[in-house]
Amino acid sequence: MFRSPLLLILQLFIIESIAKSTSLSCGYSHTCLIKASESSHGGPIECWGENLKGETNPPNEIFQQVTSGHMFSCALTMHSTVQCWGDIQNVPVNTKFQSITAGRMHACGITFSNEIYCFGRNEHGETVPPKKRSLYKQVACGYSNSCALTRDGFVECWGRMKGHALPQTKLKTISAKRERYCGVDMDGNVVCWGSSNREKCEDRQGQYLDVSVGIKEVCALHHNNTLDCWGAMQSVVPYNQTAEYHQISMGVDHACAVKLDGHVICFHNGPNYNLHEAPLGMALEF
Repeated sequence: MFRSPLLLILQLFIIESIAKSTSLSCGYSHTCLIKASESSHGGPIECWGENLKGETNPPNEIFQQVTSGHMFSCALTMHSTVQCWGDIQNVPVNTKFQSITAGRMHACGITFSNEIYCFGRNEHGETVPPKKRSLYKQVACGYSNSCALTRDGFVECWGRMKGHALPQTKLKTISAKRERYCGVDMDGNVVCWGSSNREKCEDRQGQYLDVSVGIKEVCALHHNNTLDCWGAMQSVVPYNQTAEYHQISMGVDHACAVKLDGHVICFHNGPNYNLHEAPLGMALEF
């Protein structure tokens, strides 16, 4: 299999079984993983990578979902409240969430009333969602912006997103990094909007289940569980992937994916490859 000369497959470790609650999230320079099993809906968190503000030091508790941003991560407890570690401000104490997503220095979540609650740094209105009576099913956070899907599948954005035309089609899922956003429409096509200093977003037709946006490229999970990646001259993930995957998460210069057989594999093409090595001797037992 072809690999870019800069590509390093840094660490491969085995999860003995994968539950639907398995949660993997690549932040800007670190990664966090919930070690869940088929017999539980959550598990403890392992984090690795750059650790400037404590972003790889999660609490010793059981969580159901984790999301990673820049120098921080947040996770949902088994009671659906949020706990964060690293450099993040104004974390809510008693608010309960269905899901939560981290951006660069802020995060937003969907409450059980299907409303959006955001917290963290607010430089351009990224933590102030529209004052509409919409109900939401998913939210994605970028650099100084956020976008969400209404229950009907339409996109609403706030923060620094001026000048970017939003998709008019209904979407099933969305992902973001910086000012780059992509989503999967009802026909399985990837629809992108926004822009980046490095690369433009590009749409991709196909039958996709999910999409993850990075700084340099976009990777989408095909209906046959293979990965399709595009958008960069020097890719983080090799473009001729043939393995089958359960989940993909893109960082800045790294990405991690969960295979259908339970293996977790991470890719990297930047200079600080050692930051993205999974801890040696990690034992993920259930």
